[in-house]
Amino acid sequence: GMTGWGVIPAVAQPFAALMGYLFLAHYMNDIAYAIMFGVVAGMMVIVSVKELLPAARRYDPHDVVATLSLFTGMFVVAISLFFLHEHHDHGDEHHGDEHHE
Repeated sequence: GMTGWGVIPAVAQPFAALMGYLFLAHYMNDIAYAIMFGVVAGMMVIVSVKELLPAARRYDPHDVVATLSLFTGMFVVAISLFFLHEHHDHGDEHHGDEHHE
């Protein structure tokens, strides 16, 4: 009869985390998002620096294209984010311009 009790801590932890998240999301939405996005950004940077860049350098020991590719990737994403942001922010204003005929 006692075998089932081992499952409860395993289920309780994500449940508690979910409750904590819902609490945060409800009362401190901006703070919660700031923390979450900050943590994710940190994870991405660390993975890039610790794993992806060394991998690129392994395939390209003389750094012919690895660093250039890094900046190309940054540039491409920066440009696409810029255009997405522009389009998103000023979408309503452009609709007014289109009707001049």
